[in-house]
Amino acid sequence: GSRDTRLARMPWLFTRRFSGDTPRVTAEKQMALDPHTDPRVQIHPSCQVHWDNFELIIDNDGQFVAEEGCILRGRYHLMARETLVHFGRGSRVTNRCEMILAERGNKVLIGEDVSISGAVFRTSDGHPGFDTETGKRINPSGDIVLEDGVGVADRAAIIGACTIGAGAIVGFGAVVLGRPGMIYPPNCTLSGNPARPTRNRTWRDCFGDTLESPRTLAHRRKT
Repeated sequence: GSRDTRLARMPWLFTRRFSGDTPRVTAEKQMALDPHTDPRVQIHPSCQVHWDNFELIIDNDGQFVAEEGCILRGRYHLMARETLVHFGRGSRVTNRCEMILAERGNKVLIGEDVSISGAVFRTSDGHPGFDTETGKRINPSGDIVLEDGVGVADRAAIIGACTIGAGAIVGFGAVVLGRPGMIYPPNCTLSGNPARPTRNRTWRDCFGDTLESPRTLAHRRKT
């Protein structure tokens, strides 16, 4: 069949990068993975995966989960053991984002109806730092949690553990520097570097007068 038909049958962990007509996998050890049988990859059949802008790398026993109606783009690298990326129902990535989970047990938990543009998510700095006097780690890693209806704008960065409350906005170019236990309130706007909550507001996306896309509303009516 055509190349597009062959692409539709590719394992999830293949990327659409070509040398002629030959697809390339992200790492040799991932060639045996089958998303239909491997519990590490669970993408609901109703999701839209934009293969020309999607790359998933799982180095160990991490898990990638996307529930009904998600739209997926971006690069996701689950480097450490027991890591998890979880997209809730109806969430969408509208531009190429990047998520890197480099330390054991870290999670990126995306709620329902979340909209993410070309942002960067890192659950840690990648290299631990320590106080020279006490020896205590000064940049501990942790989970990133986006509650329902959060919007993350292009060129934003969320680095380190934090919870961003429902309906909040992470503005264009904002740099959110988290730490374990940090919680930002619902409906706030995070802007600046480092980002700070400035005011309470909500947002509406291009689908109309609701935070929910038509795809998600259709799922709501079925349940």
